[in-house]
Amino acid sequence: MSCGLSPVFQLRSHRHLHQAPAVRYINSQHVISISLPPGLSFPMQQQVSLGPPKPAVKCGVPGCDSNKRYTCAKTGIPLCSLACYKKNLSLRLGGHTQDDTGHVTCS
Repeated sequence: MSCGLSPVFQLRSHRHLHQAPAVRYINSQHVISISLPPGLSFPMQQQVSLGPPKPAVKCGVPGCDSNKRYTCAKTGIPLCSLACYKKNLSLRLGGHTQDDTGHVTCS
């Protein structure tokens, strides 16, 4: 498989032949240029904006204004923390909560 070229040169040649089309910008002391792949027109067309991002979903526990980080698997309510998870279960599932040790308590 050797054709007299060094392995490094063969690797560079192979990589160069299989590169994806790309825009190339050169700004040097002697030249400033932009090279475009075949079929790409210049000046480029302006793209349409997708619009503003959706507003952040807030925690579903009354009195909490934090952003949602989790969703309760039992109730489907958006939650921000373990404290709000416990409060949500207390409010939605009849007053039964779980403390830090895993014991279920009734409030």
